[in-house]
Amino acid sequence: METAIKKINKMSIRLKKPKLTIKPFELLKTDYESEIMSLSSFKKRYKYSSHKKLLKKLEQNCTTFKSNLNLNYENPEEQLNVEYIEDKLALVEKKNKKYRVLLLVYTGTSKWPSEEVVERIKRESHVKGKWLKRNINATNPLNRIYGFVIFDEKPCLCNNPRRNKYPYGKMLSISILCGSPFSNIANKGGIGAYLMLFCIMYAREKKFVKIILEVSNDEAELPISEPNVINNKVYEKDRKDNLYWKIPKYYPNKKCKNKWDYMGEIDSDEDDSDWEYFEEEDREYGGEFYKDGKDSTAGLYCKVYERWGFVEDPDLNVKYKCFDITPLPSMVLTLGDKPNEKMYRVLINKEDIFPQSDYCKKKFPKRTRKRRLKSKRVTTRRKIK
Repeated sequence: METAIKKINKMSIRLKKPKLTIKPFELLKTDYESEIMSLSSFKKRYKYSSHKKLLKKLEQNCTTFKSNLNLNYENPEEQLNVEYIEDKLALVEKKNKKYRVLLLVYTGTSKWPSEEVVERIKRESHVKGKWLKRNINATNPLNRIYGFVIFDEKPCLCNNPRRNKYPYGKMLSISILCGSPFSNIANKGGIGAYLMLFCIMYAREKKFVKIILEVSNDEAELPISEPNVINNKVYEKDRKDNLYWKIPKYYPNKKCKNKWDYMGEIDSDEDDSDWEYFEEEDREYGGEFYKDGKDSTAGLYCKVYERWGFVEDPDLNVKYKCFDITPLPSMVLTLGDKPNEKMYRVLINKEDIFPQSDYCKKKFPKRTRKRRLKSKRVTTRRKIK
């Protein structure tokens, strides 16, 4: 992986308009004094080894403190369950071949990542100023982490990578993508866009043809015990820890033919009576839980992932079982018709290139009107010529 990271950090992209060649991650180093690196490289460079403090910092990267467009240290909003981050990070640190983690790190020599930070701290109250110093001062190596991504190189249970057969194409799955809530103050905006661009270029380098992800939310969560696939008989002689994820090893064809058991046994820490009134159609992908969850994160779905070129594909969940039973919107970015030049324009230059779905047109009609006005201006100019 280290070889691929070094190669991508030096890669060039040839832009058509204007005609020039750029090295996006070299520019990231010079303009923002930042670099994308692996977790092991970060630990070696900054001689850091505390797992507990690292986990806490990554959790903070997935937290917002906004209140009236301002950082409010008294009102943190957790965007991702810390246990989920801990589970994925544990798999990375065990050198699991499936999972990889990349960090976007401030590599400058100054203890403050920008002059704006110092000015901002001076304007704040004494208590809030101390809080900002504690979380931004780069003398603490963890404060150098401004974003991270964890991805899975073998995500789908029913895409049969064991036999080197990928009926739906070789896919890389984004498990977690987070940017620091202090990135704008530190003049390091666009963290998620740079990390996604790096993932796209990494996927091409490793011969992946698609990048997939789920748009997470709390509304669609189903507290159903595993294993939760109908008619999957498991024999005692095959019973092992975390058996659910080992089922494909013994019964790959049977698991893939069966559907998720949305009416499966509820976890022991949940009250069965709270769930018995919900019909199966409400729990399924496309049901009421799914719709409520999708609506709760419509901004992320439409303004980020769909704008970046991802489109929804239910088969990732219900057919190829690339994720778990939770009916979260499953999205895919097909790399074949999206060269690095186009993705750079979308991610870094923030151009609107990809069309909106009907769902997003209803949720955010302003973007549709902007695109129409822009196309009309272009048409008018052509007529004048």
